[in-house]
Amino acid sequence: MDMAPNAPSVVVDPAERAPAGSIAERARALLPRSWAGEDIGDLVSDLLQEALEHRDVDGECAARFLGGANATFRRDHQGAIEWAGTLVERAHSAGLFLWESRGRNVLSRAYLATGEEALGIEELVTAEVLTDGQADPSGELVAAVNGIAATYMLLGLYEDSERLYERLASMLELVGDDWSHHVQDYNRLLNGATWTLALEQVGASDQAQQRLRQARAHAPRDRPDGIRSPIEGDIDVDLALLTLFAEISCHEVSVADAQARLARLTTDHEAESESFVHIALALRLTEMGRLDEARDEVDAGFEDLARTDIEQVQLALRWARTRVAVLNEPDHAGLQEAWGYAQLLTDKVWELRLRRRDAVLDRLHIRRLRSDHDRVERASLEDPLTGVANRRRLDRERAALERSTGVGWVAVLFVDLDDFKSVNDDLGHEVGDEVLRHVADLLRRSVRSQDVLGRFGGDEYVIVAHTCDPEQAQAIGERIVSTVRTHHWEDLHPGLSVSLSAGVAVTDHAYGQLFTAADDALYAAKRAGRDRLVLHRVDGEHLAPSAAVTP
Repeated sequence: MDMAPNAPSVVVDPAERAPAGSIAERARALLPRSWAGEDIGDLVSDLLQEALEHRDVDGECAARFLGGANATFRRDHQGAIEWAGTLVERAHSAGLFLWESRGRNVLSRAYLATGEEALGIEELVTAEVLTDGQADPSGELVAAVNGIAATYMLLGLYEDSERLYERLASMLELVGDDWSHHVQDYNRLLNGATWTLALEQVGASDQAQQRLRQARAHAPRDRPDGIRSPIEGDIDVDLALLTLFAEISCHEVSVADAQARLARLTTDHEAESESFVHIALALRLTEMGRLDEARDEVDAGFEDLARTDIEQVQLALRWARTRVAVLNEPDHAGLQEAWGYAQLLTDKVWELRLRRRDAVLDRLHIRRLRSDHDRVERASLEDPLTGVANRRRLDRERAALERSTGVGWVAVLFVDLDDFKSVNDDLGHEVGDEVLRHVADLLRRSVRSQDVLGRFGGDEYVIVAHTCDPEQAQAIGERIVSTVRTHHWEDLHPGLSVSLSAGVAVTDHAYGQLFTAADDALYAAKRAGRDRLVLHRVDGEHLAPSAAVTP
């Protein structure tokens, strides 16, 4: 496989194959190229710029995730933190919790790679909690859960990785995407193989065999050693190698046949999981007393070690090397002492793993309790129809503004649909509700991430924009009026057209007057003919005389 140096041996994301189309689809289509070792940094920047120009929030999140994944694959951990940090912030402000989850998983991987385990675990459990309650399976949900499961495996938390793969199995039946099935087969068997190595080292060989057979039960047995192309082939080869590891470990294939199959695979393709197979061969040869050959397999495993970032594989190779050496010279006091130390170290690593898992489960419990509390709090401040802030939240914003001093430019925008009553009267309240939801979504995509958008009541919306001078406020208002006017409303109902009027008030000191001034500006826009913007600049006790009217 054409991989970058030290390319990860876990498919962090089931790279959904998508044709060229939306920005998000094009971002997803690029992910396999990054995973295969290509530096796509320039392409990521181009996609992000395009998404920002079109104010495509979903495309922006997809591009930022792609940037974080590309940095992760290239071991640029600080770059991954920067990309994922902005993704988390943007997705959270837009209420796109699956994108936030995926960003937090990238952060988790980066923090773990830089030794900041506490931060890494906190981001990881938060990423999982963000997927809770997602009842509608989708490619994004499958990708988020798969990435979290892969990170649990890298932490040695095999039980939690398997727990999520069980959840994924039921989702995949509904999603019905062959590529997602393919990637899950690979990652789940990889988790089982890694778990098996850990159990072998602590003397739980019977349990290791059982675990490996369970992992194999979920992987297809009719997959040939051949490849498809191009990215599918990369995973096919690795899955064939993992399957070979399982067959060797479960005594389902002879050493000679296994070595011949390994030679065929590695001659034709560069494969990233060869260390697994070498370890399995070394253990089998050790059981057979062929210690010189076992040592050769361990040495071959070390040659391939740079291909994997899985700590358990590295530990298993060192453990196997010591075991072969001490069996080869049983009377060597120094080797016996080294073997005793290796066993002690193995036990300590296993104990650390168990403690780490306890800590993760405790954090999951606490994070879920906090999430439940946040959900209740959010619901109390959220409009149930549109999902934007409700009147209660907007009243808080108004009260805060009335207490504010010296916070720079602030703008308040009042937005009201034109002749909305006729929509309800002519087409029914069901269509009217859909219009209100569509307008809320269009407004959400038109404002800045830091702005507060809420439904004031009926068909009236309010936007509170801090650090927003008159020129910026007018640009936001004009964008909103134009976006709603040009939206394809006929897709919702034949013959439907919708427009709105906007009143904007902006000031750098008279904050207590903003809501009233914006309401006055809105009525001025209605009187001026609707489908337009009126801007009032609040200057102390009065409105500035140069109000702007934009048709």
